Amino acid sequence: MNYLSVIGCMLFAALFFQTCDDVPHPTQPETALIKVENEASVADVYAAVKANIEGKGLNVVAEVNHGQAAANVGINLRPTRLIIFGNPEVGTKLMQAEQRIGIDLPLKMLVYEAVDGETITAYYNGSYLADNYNIDDLEAVEDGIDGALAMISGNDSEGPDVYVGQKKINSLQTVESSSGVEATYTKVKQAVLDRSFSVIAEVDHSAAAANVGLELRPTRLIIFGKPEGGSLLMQSNQEIGIELPLKILVWEDAAGNTQMGYYTGTYLAKRYDIKDQDNVVENIDNALSAITAEAAGE
Repeated sequence: MNYLSVIGCMLFAALFFQTCDDVPHPTQPETALIKVENEASVADVYAAVKANIEGKGLNVVAEVNHGQAAANVGINLRPTRLIIFGNPEVGTKLMQAEQRIGIDLPLKMLVYEAVDGETITAYYNGSYLADNYNIDDLEAVEDGIDGALAMISGNDSEGPDVYVGQKKINSLQTVESSSGVEATYTKVKQAVLDRSFSVIAEVDHSAAAANVGLELRPTRLIIFGKPEGGSLLMQSNQEIGIELPLKILVWEDAAGNTQMGYYTGTYLAKRYDIKDQDNVVENIDNALSAITAEAAGE
């Protein structure tokens, strides 16, 4: 699946830059995982979130039912679902400022049943993402994303629970390839498949940019995973489900070199305070290192 369809300028302006009084713009700390509580079931809340996304003309790139995937491999996990969606115009503007943010695009929203039975909708807003990738000149885009995500999630809270983490850009593991983006991406995908990972989605960010009349150096994302590992991490902290499945970004940098980027299992475990899944974390680190080493020709 992809999100290459063109979203018209009128829709873009109406969705991402409206200033109506009824549009919630919650005040959030820069490092907040925004969490919205709801008494309805995960299935009902997820359906409402998806309907809101589609109703705004946004493209659903992928849907991941973490709870069902866990059950399929005999692991118990409370209902947990992820939806990945985007607008290529907004995403491209962010990537034009910092390509590495492409690993966190399209946007994501996690819906899960918490320990107390409440349904939680969780997401990171545009201000948070821009701050974590040191983007400081796109206030209008950030604010537009924040308002749109608040509407989609039904967020009207001014005091959400907060998770404070490290700046992401400083933790992105990068590997340079001697091949171009297309050849490197092909090698990455083959290495992923060779290790029996399931490819959940592929996003050609640069092609999406071209489809809406914008320029972006070659930038491609692959999203993939195995429920056997990810489910165990989510048993320790369901919030890490917003980072799963795993992702590798392949892009051409300003100097014309091909780079691969990913977040290690070690980083994600630290970020979500997971301390009881050392074997899973090590397996993830080894797999990501091997995949990118193969793709780089090492």
